[in-house]
Amino acid sequence: MRKVIVAAFVVAVSSLAWAQFEHPDLVSGKKHVEKVILMPVQAEITRQSMKGPEPMMEESRRVEKDLAPVIAEALKHKGCEVDDHTVTVESLAQDADLRYIVDDLQKQYDSQVGMMMKKSKDVRKGRFTMGDAVAKLPAGEKVDGLLFVRAEGQVLTGGKKAFGWLVTGQVYDTVQVTLGVVDSKTGEVLYFAKPIMLKNMAKDPNELRGGIEKSFKNFAKASKQAPATSKEADKPAEAK
Repeated sequence: MRKVIVAAFVVAVSSLAWAQFEHPDLVSGKKHVEKVILMPVQAEITRQSMKGPEPMMEESRRVEKDLAPVIAEALKHKGCEVDDHTVTVESLAQDADLRYIVDDLQKQYDSQVGMMMKKSKDVRKGRFTMGDAVAKLPAGEKVDGLLFVRAEGQVLTGGKKAFGWLVTGQVYDTVQVTLGVVDSKTGEVLYFAKPIMLKNMAKDPNELRGGIEKSFKNFAKASKQAPATSKEADKPAEAK
């Protein structure tokens, strides 16, 4: 019976693992994303033991640093240029004005991501936007989008895994990542993915590379669409 529960858990996670949602203008080719700025990654890792959850602060900060190049490289493999050096922990520490702008944009994105998790399909209807506040980021003028990343990991202790085999069925470490590409001029959410992986993010963030690449599959496909001309964009669809 325990094996059945564990198998059901794995199937449930797998069915949600590669959910991806594209803005209609990205799919139609009206908007084209060739270059993005990687915003500072935010990660939160929790150790789950028999005593309860325990934040892993040091590991979370390390993962934020180590996961950034993994994500940048994964997106580059999909044909999108990534600026992962303009907005970093180091650059923010040296520029108070930039730090203020980035902190504000991070908060605005966080105010949207909860609803995007619940109603992800609405991304395909163009219903999510951060507004023109994104234009405050000077470097945004040179790119097509801003990439926001959130990662939440659950690391189970040996005792917790043993308890899972006997009672709950949860015996794997998990990682929930959200990837949002926002138009750097208008603030519209052009792409959103929320992969779930059975990995220990604290152990080696590089193990997420394959899952991250899969999560940009539809983004890469949509981004390769030829940009629509103004006449094509305004042309009504032919009746079928």
